[in-house]
Amino acid sequence: MIQPITTFQNLKKLQVINICTGSCLGKVCNLEMDLVLGHITAIFVPRKGSIWDYFRHDFKRERRIAWNLIDRIGDDTILVRVSEEKL
Repeated sequence: MIQPITTFQNLKKLQVINICTGSCLGKVCNLEMDLVLGHITAIFVPRKGSIWDYFRHDFKRERRIAWNLIDRIGDDTILVRVSEEKL
């Protein structure tokens, strides 16, 4: 188990797995924080797409996963419970 206090560098090494589908969503690439309350509100994983998607202006390059959808953080994975509609 990861220690209760960790760094962003440690979180970036973890694979994010959706336990609803069993699919690997990728590794953590960014965080969203509430600076007033001082806690993380969401993690982001990169979207998979074609190379041409990167040239479109409306393409979102990251998937946002709310912190309350994280089921467990382990040594090498983060398990999330996300329906496909929310991705």
